[in-house]
This record gives sequence, structure tokens and C-alpha cells, in this order.
Amino acid sequence: AAALGRTEAGRILLGMKVDIHKADTAGRTALEYAAAANHAEVVQILLRAGATRIPQALQLAEQYGAKTTATILRKVAL
Repeated sequence: AAALGRTEAGRILLGMKVDIHKADTAGRTALEYAAAANHAEVVQILLRAGATRIPQALQLAEQYGAKTTATILRKVAL
């Protein structure tokens, strides 16, 4: 849901208490996928839910040119 920018699906999954800190087989979390794909609303939802891999997400956002999510993550990282 995060990688595709599916905000409603993300809200449903959060409501089901999914582990937002769980990484996939590539070692990436939902926050990192959303950040890299420049899905700002999903990034904000995940941050409000307590996502913590902000430095990794910021690095991916910058690497993939995701300016909006990089800006959001820089503000949170301060």
C-alpha cells in the first residue's frame, strides 16, 4: 500500500495494527517505500503512526529525487 500510495489501504492496515516497523526481504519498511516513491500523504500517515526509520527513508527519498517526501522527512529529522 505504501509503495503504491494507497492512503486508504494504509489507514485500514494501520487500523488492523500491522507492524509498521517490519521490513520486507529487501530490508525496507513501508516508510522507506513511500518516501522513495514520493507519496507524501502516506509518509505523513506513517510518521503519525510512529514510523522511525527516518534517516533511511530520507536517504531513499533523496536518492530517487522524491523532493516532497524528502522535505517532510528533513523537518521531522531535526
